[in-house]
Amino acid sequence: MLNDIVLYFMLFAQMGQEYLTWGNRQFKWRQDLLFEEQFRDNADQSEGKIQANIQSIIETIEKDGLDFEKNADQIESRLTINEVPEFSVKRKKTMKISANIYSAAYFAMIHSYKKELKMTET
Repeated sequence: MLNDIVLYFMLFAQMGQEYLTWGNRQFKWRQDLLFEEQFRDNADQSEGKIQANIQSIIETIEKDGLDFEKNADQIESRLTINEVPEFSVKRKKTMKISANIYSAAYFAMIHSYKKELKMTET
């Protein structure tokens, strides 16, 4: 019983921390989205140049004293994202597996035990 009470207090404390830092978290997400977009559009540029460009924008935002919760519109106008990703659509992933003894053994085991482990489509 005491463990449950302690866990609930820890959960509420973490929720409070999330609430207080939500603006900063949104700011970081926007920064990551901007980097992904610029890196996708300018594949010939290095990551360092793109990060330095974004960091200079962030430094001007911090120098101007803008807060994401209070001045969200001004920050969004400076960190413009052309394509806001559709979060309801699952992104396609390309899985690459290196050809070594571990992957070969794993796939051989899966192939041999596929019916036993009921991993086939019915």
